[in-house]
Amino acid sequence: MTGLCVGYTVINDRMNLTIEGVPPVSGSCPPGANDLTSTLSGGVIDRHTTPPGGVVKIVGSKNIVIRYLVVIDGGDRDGIEFHNSWSGIGHCNCVAGNEQGYELEDGDKHKITNSRVFDNVNGIRLHKGAVDTMITGNITEANSNHGIVLLDSATERNMIGSNTTRANGVDCIHLDEADYNDVLANVSGGGSADMECGNTDIRVQNDADHNEFNNNVDPGGNLVSVEFCSGPTLNGNFGNNCP
Repeated sequence: MTGLCVGYTVINDRMNLTIEGVPPVSGSCPPGANDLTSTLSGGVIDRHTTPPGGVVKIVGSKNIVIRYLVVIDGGDRDGIEFHNSWSGIGHCNCVAGNEQGYELEDGDKHKITNSRVFDNVNGIRLHKGAVDTMITGNITEANSNHGIVLLDSATERNMIGSNTTRANGVDCIHLDEADYNDVLANVSGGGSADMECGNTDIRVQNDADHNEFNNNVDPGGNLVSVEFCSGPTLNGNFGNNCP
C-alpha cells in the first residue's frame, strides 16, 4: 500500500497474508525519521480525550506479515495486535501513539524485528500466553511505561535479543510472572540522563522464574544489573547480568 489509510483494521481467520508499505527510502531497518511513506492510522489524535481507536488487530490467523508501515494513533487500543494467532511477523515498522505498540497475546512463534516503537504506553508487550516468540533488533524508546514487557506465567520460551530500549517512563525491560525466557545482548538505558529509563534497565518480579539474562549492556558496553534477579518469589534466574 501507499499513502494514508485511516480506520481500525481487523484480519480474522486468514492465512499467508502480507500487508506492506513502501520499503524505507534509506534501506535501513529500524526505520529512521521520514523513512516510511505508507501509513495506517487509527484516527485517534489524543488518547485522553477521544473515544478508543485502534489500528491493526490480527485474530485467529497464521503467517500474517505487517511490514514497512507507519502504524499510529490507535488511542486506547493497540498499534499491531496478534491475538490468538500464530507465526505472525511485524518487521521494519514505525509504531507510535497507541496503548501497546505491539501486543502479542495468546499465540506463538511470532517475530517482531527491526521496528521503531515509541510514544506508546508500552512499546512491545507479550501477554497471556505468548510463547516461542522472537523480539529482535527493535528500538523501543519514549514509551510512557515499559519499553518491552512480558506478563503472566504462561509467557514462556521467548527470546528478547539485540534490542535497544531507552528513555521509557518506567523500566526498559520488565518481566512479571514470565518464565523460561532468554533476554540477551540488549542495549538498555541511555548514557545520558534524558535517555535513561525512569526506573531500571531490567527488572523481574512476582514469580518470574528460570529466565536467562546474559550480555545485556548500557550504551558504553558495560553489563547492566537485573533488579531482583533472585528473591523470595524468584527462582532459577541466571546469567552474567544477575548480581
